[in-house]
Amino acid sequence: MLPDIKPAEKRNNLNIKKLLFAYGGCIALGYVAMSMGQLGGLYQIVNKLIILKWGIFFLIVHVGIPQKKYYFIYIIIFEILISIISYFSTFKDVIFVMLISLLILNLGYLKIKPRVFILLASLSLFLGFTWQNIKEDYRLFLSAGEKSQTVKVGFDEAYDKIIDLVNENPYDAEQTLNKTVDRISYIDYFAESINYIPLIKPHTNGMVWLESLLHISQPRLLFPNKKVIDDSQKTMEFTGIMLADAEQGTSISLGYVAESYVDFGKYLFIIPIILLGLLIGWLFRKLFQSNINTIYCWALSIPFYFQFYGLEMASEKVLGSIITYAFIVFIIVKYGKKQLAWLEK
Repeated sequence: MLPDIKPAEKRNNLNIKKLLFAYGGCIALGYVAMSMGQLGGLYQIVNKLIILKWGIFFLIVHVGIPQKKYYFIYIIIFEILISIISYFSTFKDVIFVMLISLLILNLGYLKIKPRVFILLASLSLFLGFTWQNIKEDYRLFLSAGEKSQTVKVGFDEAYDKIIDLVNENPYDAEQTLNKTVDRISYIDYFAESINYIPLIKPHTNGMVWLESLLHISQPRLLFPNKKVIDDSQKTMEFTGIMLADAEQGTSISLGYVAESYVDFGKYLFIIPIILLGLLIGWLFRKLFQSNINTIYCWALSIPFYFQFYGLEMASEKVLGSIITYAFIVFIIVKYGKKQLAWLEK
């Protein structure tokens, strides 16, 4: 069982201006990384450093609410605005982290009223349904009609287009709801793999997970010529359906749960999932057993969730993300005490 946060624990010592500076540093690092391209073997490490912003955001909420310094509201607005020029629906991340932060921080001592949760949940649903209704046309506009996951228009153009689509696209509630459920559940390709394997193609008897383990055992930083995985090719191989692949600017993953089925069948597929859960639980326990303050442990835990929450993530990406982020976290725990102390007054 994870420890609770005491109401006054570290709250009074944390400097909200320094936290805002650290959050801005993560944002700036993201823009620098984007301008430099994929960064080769450094991309995974840089990406995990950028995502630390969610842990800092948690601390800003933790400090800000009792002091009535609601800077986190501006961060929510900022994150939603910058998601306008994103190919993906990144706006949901900040709302999700806000909800999780409020739950972790204990409603009792923060005196947060239920209507705050209702407001955030309603905003999330509205944005989610709106995005599902317009995303196909909007993505086509962002990529300037090309089959690629890249943004080739400016913020003003993207903003004007999204307003036009919201106003002009007919809103079909049933169709939008179905699209949203399909996206969240992500079971279509899993179902296709069940129809295809073992009827057409036999189970792989652990080869998919083995290849994933071999893949993450060779960091791209040390093995720059390591094979680039095309998720769509793997999905086509194990479902028998034709999909757009990397050459068409698309990556459609089968998902690590479906990959377990491909490997081990309908009874044993759960074993790798259980082992993955045990690994995650062990990493969390080691973090909370470290000698840093509990509030920092919670702050480092929130970005951790983003490493494995998506059912659509391929097994090698899940494992690689978990291990890379865990490596960074334990570097911070062991050698980052001075940096953590800097966040305090």
